[in-house]
Amino acid sequence: MDKKQVERYRILKLLKELSTKVGRGTEFVSLYIPPGRPLGDVSANLREEYGTANNIKSRTTRKNVLDALESIQQRLKLFREVPPNGLVMFCGAVPQGEAAGSEKTEIFVLEPPKPVPFYLYRCDSRFYLDPLLASLSDEKAVGLIALGRDEAGIGVVSGKDLRVLDVMTSGVPGKVRVGGQSARRYQRVLEQLVHEFFVRVAERANKEFVEMPNLQGIFVGGPGPTKEDFIKEGLLDYRLKDKIIDIIDLGYSGEEGLRELVNKIAPKLKDVSYAEEIETFEELKQALFEHPESVALGQQEVDKAFKQGNVKKLLISEAFDVPFLLMKCDKCDYEIFVRASERPDKCPACEGGLTIVKEESGLDHYLDLALEVGADILVFSAHSESGEQFLRSYSGIAAFI
Repeated sequence: MDKKQVERYRILKLLKELSTKVGRGTEFVSLYIPPGRPLGDVSANLREEYGTANNIKSRTTRKNVLDALESIQQRLKLFREVPPNGLVMFCGAVPQGEAAGSEKTEIFVLEPPKPVPFYLYRCDSRFYLDPLLASLSDEKAVGLIALGRDEAGIGVVSGKDLRVLDVMTSGVPGKVRVGGQSARRYQRVLEQLVHEFFVRVAERANKEFVEMPNLQGIFVGGPGPTKEDFIKEGLLDYRLKDKIIDIIDLGYSGEEGLRELVNKIAPKLKDVSYAEEIETFEELKQALFEHPESVALGQQEVDKAFKQGNVKKLLISEAFDVPFLLMKCDKCDYEIFVRASERPDKCPACEGGLTIVKEESGLDHYLDLALEVGADILVFSAHSESGEQFLRSYSGIAAFI
């Protein structure tokens, strides 16, 4: 990740958070302002919406919408003009609990990485996120087919996810000893069953992959010659044939085959986060075995490496996206950065009292440190296979130094 990629990641993280927020009524305001739009025009439009909102029958909804509009207007005063890519603002009374009246007005202001294409004002029970998500959803996708005579798995790897789209069984029986004409007749039956299975696999692959956005290519794998036989039958849509990147020998088919296939092709996948995680995790394990001095492992060692300016690449889990506290000792000025859930009572150095200096996401804290020193960054998913192993085995944070 570079600075732009980190900002994109943070916006996606925020949008994920915003997607979980639901208002008690139609009182969440979403505002999209394209570049070049005069702020005076935007303010005039918001004043009109303010007048319209005064007619809302529900007293609570009316108050919450008016409060949101006032907050947006106040925030707009901080801008002399609309930023080069436009401006997106979300504001609403977000419930803080089950009880009515617990709502708190929250406002989120974004300068998107791509130009906002239109002006839009919307008031609803949810924030309108679709335009932003669409502009950011440029993750490359790679199709996967792992098949043998008994089963087939169809999947796609995109971003930080491996999605299993379908697992199909063939119904083709195993080896049966027969002789003479019965053997030839049985072989013809088997060939017909395999062909029918191939047809079903191809139909499902065509359905999933032909219209898939950002599909970069397809890898086909499996044990034995079955995968080559499947390709030779020419059942895949003509638009997919040229997208087959490689045919890979595997020990498994089905869902297990899909996971084996991704592990084998990871070095060939460019700009796919899931594959990058696999490759980096293997690189980390190899470095720990061959050159352990080149790796800082765990939060304490990584903190030390940052202080010494030695971090070349930061590896961190999304699990660090929880509240952390920067605390300072009242006696010896010792500083400690810890999870809020693990807040210490006394200074580890002199047992003096500790004062909270700052509260922030642990993930954001380390991303900022890495950007400051110009280090490369890889954020591991907390749910992928490699991400789970990284979190479990190495506490979710490490660095190449």
